[in-house]
Amino acid sequence: MGFHKDSKGQYFGTTVKIGPKGQIVIPKEIRDMFGFQPGDSVLLLADRKRGTVIQSIDTMTPFMKMAFREIQQEENESEEEKDE
Repeated sequence: MGFHKDSKGQYFGTTVKIGPKGQIVIPKEIRDMFGFQPGDSVLLLADRKRGTVIQSIDTMTPFMKMAFREIQQEENESEEEKDE
């Protein structure tokens, strides 16, 4: 599959090869699209049925904070129930 970009620069698709150490190169077009710079950390999510996603940490931070807040609330509620 070759490079594909829509006219608005909103979508991009290509294939990449996995190297001998299991590494992939994120194409320049995608790095530019999301502002990825050398040394940036990205979040890799995987689901056997849905596939794999590479997401910027900055985009996921609010979601992760919310998820951890909910986990903390559930733990607090569980502790309160034990104390009763």
